[in-house]
Amino acid sequence: MREKRLWVQINRRSVEEPIDFVRCSNLVGNLFTFKLPPIIVKGIRKVNIDFANHDDALLIGGLDSILTIVETFPFDLFDTADLHGKIALLADRTYKCLMLVYQHLNLDVEQLNIGYKKILDDDFVLTHILFGGPKQNRNRSIKATVKADFLIDYTSVNIIFLNKKDIVINEIPLFKTIPGWLFYSLLLKTCKWIDGETFEMSNGSKEINFRVNINRQITMHYLPVNRDVDGIKEEIQFLTLESYFDL
Repeated sequence: MREKRLWVQINRRSVEEPIDFVRCSNLVGNLFTFKLPPIIVKGIRKVNIDFANHDDALLIGGLDSILTIVETFPFDLFDTADLHGKIALLADRTYKCLMLVYQHLNLDVEQLNIGYKKILDDDFVLTHILFGGPKQNRNRSIKATVKADFLIDYTSVNIIFLNKKDIVINEIPLFKTIPGWLFYSLLLKTCKWIDGETFEMSNGSKEINFRVNINRQITMHYLPVNRDVDGIKEEIQFLTLESYFDL
């Protein structure tokens, strides 16, 4: 059994979820998802943390590959805090809930502590490197690193070109999406160098292909499957909030 990432989602058990709670819970869920070390756990792939208004809400239960914990949350403190305070409060309560989850699943809580310390040390800033890290071109003269910066209102995907001395040649923004990993993961699945100066990123079906040159030129190449190019362009527009290339 290999180590896997534990996906964390945070919800509010109430009639409505104020926009600040949605914004902050998306970021905090992603922080714990990407900064906690991968773990070995049988069956469970996702943890839902449901915060409730009422006292004594603690409940832990599982359904298929999802484990849910319901816990009391001080919404009065959350509502009066500034944005940084809201994120910090949510992170603290999420950490305490995950501690109960780790104990329930007999996992190594030190791994949780390591991840939470990283979250605090980084002051709730999250950058995720895509495709497993830097990719070198054939002659090993240039590296391409694709990163996703998770911000409170959106996720920004950029590509960075570095020379063999790791000096940045260019950092090029590709697009912004709704906060989280889902939307950019539908656009970026595989990557490869086309030649010594052009890096290509494709979606899962290879219908959408971003070709980015080290000189900041972005060109789109479409390979439609059972639809036309206009359908592909509509998909890109749906998945992005803002793009830095011509469709």
